[in-house]
Amino acid sequence: MVIDGVSAIALILIASFGIDRINTGLFFILDFFPPWRKIFPNPEEIAEEVSRHRAQRKRKLLYQLLAAILGGIVLAYFGEVRIFRALGFNNTHPILDSVMTGLILMAGADQVAGLLKVTGLPWTKGESTSSKPIEIRGKLILEDESRK
Repeated sequence: MVIDGVSAIALILIASFGIDRINTGLFFILDFFPPWRKIFPNPEEIAEEVSRHRAQRKRKLLYQLLAAILGGIVLAYFGEVRIFRALGFNNTHPILDSVMTGLILMAGADQVAGLLKVTGLPWTKGESTSSKPIEIRGKLILEDESRK
């Protein structure tokens, strides 16, 4: 089936959203198991900056690996969701098309995850980094305008 560019973009966005939600759900479920938490600790629960950064990198690496498996192997190879073939490039080798589709979906899933964190949707509240309180120092003078 050959589709136009807009449909191809929609296909990538929908598949990337699915990959992101599967990964996020899987991470959420696995966080209930102590062996998982020992190997891949939740960065939000770590006070030390270096350890938190290390935990974030480990989770990012695992996220990308799972996105590659879901996008490249499951969807592109076995599911035959291949972007080059969908755009009409019929002479592309299926493995090359699967690898490229997997990379596109992997990058798309990462961007969708970042977009969801920025929008502040209810189901992404726990995934964003915690903000520090703002402290304002100075002098405030209130004047009553009715007395003048």
